[in-house]
Amino acid sequence: WVKENKIVFVDMEDLENEKFKDYKVFYDYVKDFDCIFVDEVQNIVGWEKAILSLQNKGKDIYITWSNSKLLSWELAT
Repeated sequence: WVKENKIVFVDMEDLENEKFKDYKVFYDYVKDFDCIFVDEVQNIVGWEKAILSLQNKGKDIYITWSNSKLLSWELAT
């Protein structure tokens, strides 16, 4: 069970979250949460690095993205 104050939701289409477009800034913000929800993760430059680091620390991570914003070859990876 996760305490409510240990859950974060970051909507990367919200203008207030533009500061998180850099993966290091995003990581520093969410690293102390246990459960992390990120909508439109592809808007974070280098998001894979942040997500992998968080995953390695045992965080519960849920991400979404718009398929239309990714090229078909990117979906394969």
